[in-house]
Amino acid sequence: MNQVDESQTWVKRSINSTQLKRIINFKEGDIYSLEKVNQSLLNIYATDQFKTVNLTFDTTANKVYPKIELVKNNKYTFSSELGGSIFRGVQFGVYEALYTEWEKNSFFRTKIPFTMGLELRVVFAGIASGTGRALVECPFEYSKVQRQTYQKWEYKDLYRGFFALWCRSTGLMTSYFILVDFFRRNTNAYKHDYGLFLMNGLCAAIGFAVVWPFEIAKNYIQTHKNEHLGVWSILKRQVRENGFFGLFRGSLPGLADRKSTRLNSSHDQR
Repeated sequence: MNQVDESQTWVKRSINSTQLKRIINFKEGDIYSLEKVNQSLLNIYATDQFKTVNLTFDTTANKVYPKIELVKNNKYTFSSELGGSIFRGVQFGVYEALYTEWEKNSFFRTKIPFTMGLELRVVFAGIASGTGRALVECPFEYSKVQRQTYQKWEYKDLYRGFFALWCRSTGLMTSYFILVDFFRRNTNAYKHDYGLFLMNGLCAAIGFAVVWPFEIAKNYIQTHKNEHLGVWSILKRQVRENGFFGLFRGSLPGLADRKSTRLNSSHDQR
């Protein structure tokens, strides 16, 4: 494994040696293993570390050895962080605006039976929040995925995979806000700073876990331009080839990364 120059502060800020060991499934000097390399690539992708971690291969004495390189990808960083800062503002802005607007509307204040007081406005505002996020995020997500997989992105495909992304975003945001609303009304967790942090993180993690199959479908659609499979066809094939839990492949490293914390970093307690 290549030595990391500790003077490169962006490396320390983005990934450390402990995190690297968690996502890379081989050690320095290991002979090439397709299974280990593929799993490592999946982990790198799931944790958004394509911007700093790159796998290369050395051939010595007719044997192939995988190597790790830490290389900052400024183009990827710009696309990812710019898109993230915009859609995070949109998703919470849309939700708060509609949630407040519908406060005096008797229809949207209707409580859904058997939900311990969940109001319709939480669900509809969550769907609107996810829709706004998907509309803003899709072009950035598409260009990010193309750069991660060393493909050339095109303007005409900026909304490629939008339906899968919309399913993921609306499912994520609606689940997140429903859970936050539930714990606010029925627990004391949000009365303490540590409770606010833990519960928001938990709600975000559950939300991502619920919609992870759509993340897999979205990634497949955006990286396979020559195939024209729909979301449900991709998910059915995933189950057929990898079983039910194949729908959640790569979800653990994805949930362990910053995705969960991004949600609660932008959300203010009402």
